[in-house]
Parts: sequence; structure tokens; C-alpha cells
Amino acid sequence: MRIHACWRRVGSGRMPGPIRLLALEHTTGTTAMTDCRTFNGVSEAIFSCVKKKSFEEHGTVYEPANANQGKATTKVPVVGTVVVSFSFDPTAGTIVYCIISKPWIVSASQVFDGIGDTINSCRKS
Repeated sequence: MRIHACWRRVGSGRMPGPIRLLALEHTTGTTAMTDCRTFNGVSEAIFSCVKKKSFEEHGTVYEPANANQGKATTKVPVVGTVVVSFSFDPTAGTIVYCIISKPWIVSASQVFDGIGDTINSCRKS
């Protein structure tokens, strides 16, 4: 069993704040990642749209469904399953995604670019 953690420094301005644990996952028999990406300017309406649109377009399931923190799973036909943790902070308007596991053929940038495209699409709607 492996344990993976995703950390983010919190704080603002020139003085960095403490480091906060964003995700801690136990994995067995899979390649686990700890790549994380923060997206800014995300309102509750945008986050709701992202969850709906990603389900409609990719079959992504957010668990728990109405929570600000949890796990999102996308089963990509033929390729495999992508699992990310998410932590949405509505007060700060940020959401952090951390890759828990992904097929070797899918790069981290593909995962994050896809999430970013969905967020940007939701900003326009």
C-alpha cells in the first residue's frame, strides 16, 4: 500500500502561509500521482456547471455529489480511469484538483487542460 499526499501553501501577499494538506489517498496496485493544479475565479455556479458538464461530456462522477471536497472519477473508454481529488473553496473562489491516478498514456497536462477547458466553458455560459 502506498500513501500519497497533495500539499498547498496557503496565504496571500508576500508572506507565504502554512502548508495545508489537500488530499491524502491510499492506493494499491496503481500508479499514483500527486500533481495538483489550482484554478482561480471559480464561483459556486461555475463549479456546479463544471460538475454537470463533465458528467454529460465525459461521464465524470463527483463524490460526494454536493460536497466541496472529494473525488472525481472519469472512465475513459479503452484508455482507463482518471481519478482526481478536488477541494473547492467558495470564499476564495478557488478549486484545487490533484491527480490520484491515471493511465500512463494520459499526461497530467491533458487532465488539467481538460479541466481548465471545462471551467472556461462554464465561465462563458
